[in-house]
Amino acid sequence: MDPAPAHAAAPPPAAPPPPGSATARTPPVPDDELPVEHDGRYRPYVPPGAPDFLDRRLASWLVPTLVATARRLQAAGADLLPPEAHRSLALAVLEAVWTPRVDAATTARVVDRFRAEHPEDAGADVLVEAVRGAGGDEAWARACATSHRVLPSLDAPLKATAAREGAQLLCDHGLRDARDLLDLLDAARAAPDPAAQDPETFPTAAEDLSRDPALRAARERWDAVRSAWRTLPGQGSGRSWHRLLVLAGAERVVPDDDVRRFVSRWRRGQELRWRPGTGTPRASTVPDVWVSARLLELAGDLAQVPARAVDHLAWRSELLRGLPGGRTAPGGVSSAAAPP
Repeated sequence: MDPAPAHAAAPPPAAPPPPGSATARTPPVPDDELPVEHDGRYRPYVPPGAPDFLDRRLASWLVPTLVATARRLQAAGADLLPPEAHRSLALAVLEAVWTPRVDAATTARVVDRFRAEHPEDAGADVLVEAVRGAGGDEAWARACATSHRVLPSLDAPLKATAAREGAQLLCDHGLRDARDLLDLLDAARAAPDPAAQDPETFPTAAEDLSRDPALRAARERWDAVRSAWRTLPGQGSGRSWHRLLVLAGAERVVPDDDVRRFVSRWRRGQELRWRPGTGTPRASTVPDVWVSARLLELAGDLAQVPARAVDHLAWRSELLRGLPGGRTAPGGVSSAAAPP
């Protein structure tokens, strides 16, 4: 076969992308513009035409921070694996409330004793009835658990009181088993109608929920339950709420203050934002809890790390920062001993 002549006509140029498409809105960003903060061998790639291009591109900047955080947590002796989930919401409540300021072995004994005496999938209502049947919080704590209190003070409420009130609160909101709680999280995390948000500013702007009544209602219910949980004795930080979701089996990043703080610290360190339509970074505000959770999930997806593990990295990192002497520069963690 004769070779093609050198003067053969070039193929016709590709048709321009339709107005408003992801490719038309966002020119590709060269890979050499991505910051690589570790050894330079990992450079996440996001095709310009991929769905959620802008927020995935932003999440790719977060990947090196996740890698550095995992290494620093490991050096500090912290456990990088999230806790094992329970089928029982009652067990999840007990472990979430008992864990702070109580050694792991004691917490495990409380959980194991309740598991041995009740169905494997016992709901929150079972815990409420167990405490009432024993004669109240103090009687149940003496007979079936421990007399630990939510704060290191003799007049602080018992952890048994906080657990019973927490279980009752969940029941009052129609959340009797772990599946109910996870369904609430899924409903609140559902992506809103694309027409209800600006895809070019989504990475840093909270969604416009006005056009999505179902999602707005789910968010309002989520906020009501979470806020009520934080009014329980000794649960004001919200960390036990995060742990409750993880112990109930959440497979996604839990949107809460620790997640927002983790992403906010990274954003302050980078001082960058993707300018809509250009791919050019600039200073910006920090995302809210929902967008922060989404960015962490996308970063974990790019790094091939499950969302549950990414969630634990952020939670554990912020927990260590809250310990005495545990503050370090943005993106790092202290070498303080991990809490029980």
